[in-house]
Amino acid sequence: MKKYVYVIAMFALCVIGMSSANAATPYVASVNGSSNSSCVTLIAGQNINVGSVCFAIVGNDLVVTYNTTGDWYFNVLHLWIGSDPADVPSNSQGTPVPGQFPYKLEESDYLQSYPFPIPLESLPFTCDDAPATFYVYAHANVVEIVDGETVESETAWSGGVKFGNTNRWGWYTTIILDCEGSDDDQEEPTDPQPFGTAFANGSGATCFSEYGFSR
Repeated sequence: MKKYVYVIAMFALCVIGMSSANAATPYVASVNGSSNSSCVTLIAGQNINVGSVCFAIVGNDLVVTYNTTGDWYFNVLHLWIGSDPADVPSNSQGTPVPGQFPYKLEESDYLQSYPFPIPLESLPFTCDDAPATFYVYAHANVVEIVDGETVESETAWSGGVKFGNTNRWGWYTTIILDCEGSDDDQEEPTDPQPFGTAFANGSGATCFSEYGFSR
């Protein structure tokens, strides 16, 4: 009896393993139309490169990470992401209002790196939606500190498409989320494939189809 229970258990593990192997995995397919980098420049004062904003899928989250370089730091961040730029919080003149963005870091110590983990389900995004385009408004207040003294203070935005319908400067970033390993990525087999079955084999078990068992 124990032998049959063991075989059934190993069969279940093999089926679960094959299902996991075929599961679709979300990833950042492109940023501002490029698949070569998952980061964009963080631009202060309209033309100063002070760092980057990077995108990555970690578990079930889209992680948006601000980074500054050199003597540049930030202590205020505001972030909005959505599927339509028309939905970004704005004033009557069409200018985005960072203080109304849902993800924020306000009046913190001066930092040079900070991640925002955003649940994919909140975007919302699933692999059934892939590929899907999202628009990111990543704002920061940055300062340049030299020898302990603040020598410059600027507003910064992640690079991309310039704001429209407003006389204020700034950009938003476009990202595309996709999935690999989805059914659409798999070629259809030309012949029916046998179904892997678990067999007891000494002290272990393996998934074999050559024993003559098929679906």
